[in-house]
Amino acid sequence: MTSRVTADGTRKEIRRQQIVDTARRLYAEKGLEHTSVSDIAEEMGITRTLFYHYFSNKEEVTDAILNGYITDTLDKCRRWCDTVDHAAPLDNIILDAIQNLIRSVLFETEGFKKDLRQNQNALLYQRYFLDACSAVAHYFTETAMANGGNAASHFLSLEYPYESFYVMLAGIVAAIRRNPDIPDGVIRAIIADSLHLPHSQGAKRSDG
Repeated sequence: MTSRVTADGTRKEIRRQQIVDTARRLYAEKGLEHTSVSDIAEEMGITRTLFYHYFSNKEEVTDAILNGYITDTLDKCRRWCDTVDHAAPLDNIILDAIQNLIRSVLFETEGFKKDLRQNQNALLYQRYFLDACSAVAHYFTETAMANGGNAASHFLSLEYPYESFYVMLAGIVAAIRRNPDIPDGVIRAIIADSLHLPHSQGAKRSDG
């Protein structure tokens, strides 16, 4: 009985993932607003009734896609973290982390992620963006604590390490969305100010 229940659960998860993958592809091709539950069901060759056996509505599928994006982002962060020198200057580590986040979340070229940034999807994108920042902030602060080095010693000195990192991430990415040409030196200065790094480690302020 247990093996049958497990097999049934596995089949259900496979079917759910197939629906998510199909919706993700259609969103990229047609856009979020122009893709319906009927479109997803027709593309898969299933009935709407069967679709609703797995998902309550289109919004639930969309949430599953966004959660998958966040998982992808964390996977990229883990791969990046495996290569980082944790004894390197702290501002360099954090700057690399932020640039990794920007590449993963802000400037992706996949159709649905580009579509998310359109005005009509602003609230959905904002939720995805903030959830992604939260997940990455948790990951980097917890990883820093576990790996030791400069990052760990500094984060341990912060009263609210996760909150500080989250606010910094969200604020910097929002600033870059508004001004894509913001210099790396300015980003370094913001990092130093936000995380109370000495400016000898971060960027020197420029007079211009």
